[in-house]
Amino acid sequence: MASAATFFIYGLCIMFYFMMALLFRHRSGERLSLLVTVLMTVIGMQSIKDLFFIDESLYAAPATWGAITAVDMVAVPLYAFILIELCRPGYLTRRTMTVHLLPFVILPALLIATRIEIIYFIEVAWAAVYGFGYAVWALINIPRYHKQLKENFSYGENINLKWLRIILFSFFAILGLWIINCSVIDRHIENIYMAGTLLIWMLVCFFIYKHLSVIDELKNSPGAEGGGDITPEHGMGISTLRPMMPTPWRCAYTNSFMRSAYS
Repeated sequence: MASAATFFIYGLCIMFYFMMALLFRHRSGERLSLLVTVLMTVIGMQSIKDLFFIDESLYAAPATWGAITAVDMVAVPLYAFILIELCRPGYLTRRTMTVHLLPFVILPALLIATRIEIIYFIEVAWAAVYGFGYAVWALINIPRYHKQLKENFSYGENINLKWLRIILFSFFAILGLWIINCSVIDRHIENIYMAGTLLIWMLVCFFIYKHLSVIDELKNSPGAEGGGDITPEHGMGISTLRPMMPTPWRCAYTNSFMRSAYS
């Protein structure tokens, strides 16, 4: 039997992920909150699924471990979707997301159907390259997003996107823990991975919720008539609020609010 610590950690994870899914679900109408809701739900369901397989015999059965882990990799592109939506709001389309998800659906299906071990290692390698690639992509696009916000709102020295960098490096940490967990079949490594990702997701959800709160304040500000529609401009950033409020008021409001929200 698996240890009581393993079940305790899984219980905490399941409770947290579904709580976050419900929390972000109430922020309807925002793609970022929807993506977080979907990812939290998927990870929560995967954790419940794992409870039926947690046993000492699982860690002695590489084929079964590989199949279970391969199915869980469908969450990898969902992580990337959140990074993309944070750095380039409105860029993702349903077709793009479907194309990204296909390899993470086809490869586990092939592995389960054929039991060819090399397919598992191909998927692990692809997931690692894919995840690392989009993390680097986000690192490159953060300065561009920073520039876009300054052009739209004239934040100047008051803008602070350290929250976005924290989210990015948190995803790097999750990716690193995940690669170790996939490479070493061990109950203690699994416990470290589950507990570590839980703590990291607490931090990530805090900053994402903070970011969404800022967007809500801008949309509902008294200077934005009709609620102030916030949509992407040139493929990224916040846009149509700019012409809807006077420049001096806009700068004063957004600078003071961003200082309090992101400091």
